[in-house]
Amino acid sequence: MKWLQRQPASVGSDPRLCDFIQPALNHLMQEGDGDILPIPFEFGRLSSESPTVLQLQMSSLSDYKWTPPRSFTVVRYPLKARRITQFTPVDSILLEALIFANGVRIESSRRPLKEKTVFSNRFQGGNGPLLYTETLWNGFAQRGMELASSNEFALKLDIADFYNSIPHAYLKTCLLATGVSQNHLKCLMNALNVSSHGALVGIPVGPHFSHLLAELCLADLDNTLTKEHITFTRFNDDIHIFASTVAEIDRANSVASRYMLGILGLSVNRAKQDLTTGAAYLDEATARHTPRSAEERSLSTHREQNFPIYHSRPTNQDLSVGRRHFKTLDVAKVITPYLSSVSSDEDLAYVFRLLRSRGVPNGIGFVVDHLDRLFPVITEAISYIETVAQTQAQVTKKQLRELFAFYESPVIIGSPFLQMMILRVIGKVADLPNLNKFVEGMSYLTAGGRRELLTIACERQTLGGWVSVQRNSKGWMETWEQSALDRF
Repeated sequence: MKWLQRQPASVGSDPRLCDFIQPALNHLMQEGDGDILPIPFEFGRLSSESPTVLQLQMSSLSDYKWTPPRSFTVVRYPLKARRITQFTPVDSILLEALIFANGVRIESSRRPLKEKTVFSNRFQGGNGPLLYTETLWNGFAQRGMELASSNEFALKLDIADFYNSIPHAYLKTCLLATGVSQNHLKCLMNALNVSSHGALVGIPVGPHFSHLLAELCLADLDNTLTKEHITFTRFNDDIHIFASTVAEIDRANSVASRYMLGILGLSVNRAKQDLTTGAAYLDEATARHTPRSAEERSLSTHREQNFPIYHSRPTNQDLSVGRRHFKTLDVAKVITPYLSSVSSDEDLAYVFRLLRSRGVPNGIGFVVDHLDRLFPVITEAISYIETVAQTQAQVTKKQLRELFAFYESPVIIGSPFLQMMILRVIGKVADLPNLNKFVEGMSYLTAGGRRELLTIACERQTLGGWVSVQRNSKGWMETWEQSALDRF
């Protein structure tokens, strides 16, 4: 393939990994190791001086033994299943430290943000808790509207199964071209080999570190479109192209599709390909979700310019602001219009993402009361509860019984991911006597569920009898469960 002809940059010396362990931990404690799964409790119990982390720093990177990550099938609205991956906490620390150590090199190979072409996952780094700058989705949307207003036609392209289709060899070539050291490169590629079960393609969906690697793989596509004088803007694998004539659109489409297939081995998702006029693009962009209540309008007017509505979990600061600004907000008045009228599940999913991102604290009880009506958006609903649940006083005894019964429902039994999420919710809101009684009477428990119970036991210093049973039978435990038990 043509990309094999790329010449590597002069390989840099190894950045001192120990200098990036603490920034990695800061980020993992603040935003977790992904957008959806609960944050592992280990991040709050580890530091750069912990024996486990010190041993990690002394390991030979090129020979580091990765633990196979766990994965879950997550169904989010619209009904689309995707497989998300989560590495063990110690492995996540190493992966994030590697990205912090090499992020500047990788970011410098991308189109400058000031060009207003590429908006997604811009590396920030430093010693703060953020790996990337605040999400620039709104900037991407605004730029698209600007370009649509000055062009007759717009073409939306989407890469089919993007993360899962990225060739490892191409990513390796790109990393070499940025000057990543051999030790760091081998360590990263070994991790990808383990997560893909030996396949030669695919980077894990879910972890934050994956985003910058995926962006690196599209850097030359961005360069090609720019050199061909094609007007475009991109966010992740969403590529929007603008032109004055259909002939120009056809040429741009040919350049982009040929590059993706011939150079990257990727293909355009034809089902999502959409050619429209600039005016129609503008109409669609400006006709986005309209609030249905004064309470929802209040949520919307508090949004900052680049409010991370579309994918990111709220930070601790976001949750603190949410508790302060929205402590009197009536969540029932936000959600009820979507339950009592004919509305798309897409709108309701948006509302739950909005509530979650804003950290609105007092809607847990209402959502629990209506779980049976929320199946189409159940992942969004439970993700909201899991994120904002802080105190056991937020649900009544009746609502707690409803949560216990919901755990036994077919929708939860059929999804290890939802089981894990609902257990995390129960662990946050249940009083200790009822929590212990609930655990004693469980009819089923997956490996992921067992680990969540260990997490609950550790965080709340309870479930002593249950933990003792696990200690005595730990020989059958999976690595994830054992790592949690070892932290007691």
